[in-house]
Amino acid sequence: MQERKNTIIQQIDAALARHDELVGKERKPGDYAHLSRSEVAELIARLSSTIDSLTPDGHRYRKLTAVTLKQHGTESPDNLEVLVGYLRALREDIEQGYLRRWEELVRADLFSNLLDIASHFLGEGFLDAAAVMAGGALEQHLRNLCIKKGILSATDPDPHRYTLWELREKLIADRYIDASENRSIKNWAKIRNRAAHRGDPEIKPDEIRLMIEGIALFIRKHSA
Repeated sequence: MQERKNTIIQQIDAALARHDELVGKERKPGDYAHLSRSEVAELIARLSSTIDSLTPDGHRYRKLTAVTLKQHGTESPDNLEVLVGYLRALREDIEQGYLRRWEELVRADLFSNLLDIASHFLGEGFLDAAAVMAGGALEQHLRNLCIKKGILSATDPDPHRYTLWELREKLIADRYIDASENRSIKNWAKIRNRAAHRGDPEIKPDEIRLMIEGIALFIRKHSA
């Protein structure tokens, strides 16, 4: 966790350092008149992309960044001081110990993206690929839940040795998921296995669609 935290802060500091390098520390805050258009464009891209890369979709800093760029235009130096403020606030949030919840949001966004890919496969008619992708997102989320709950160690040298079925059993034993969720996970696991091992021609599009929707709801309910 500390290593991850340090890496994130270094990434933020690198973007802020580039801003200070081009602007010059002797300049007054908000004084960007001496910068060329290319320098302004570089800083806007660097600051905004750092915020985007370190925050999940829907995060307040990402939303604020989008609003700012829309308000001033993507090439306006008026963006710079505001983006610097957002990035420094994000850095402080992480320094103050909000990283765990922040990482949960990032992971939720990641798995949401995997499910988006599964939905795309489904829409293109690749049912097996959609089921396998959705099942993979579920399996990794269950693994992260086990780590969060202390059922598995974050320093486990091989956490991937546990199957989706075994992870489910651990969470049931810990009473973290209820009977209804257990039945759903067992059903999703069966669909994933049918698709992965046999390319089951009996799998129906609606079956995959409900699986993707159900996994998405489960991930939102149980953040990891």
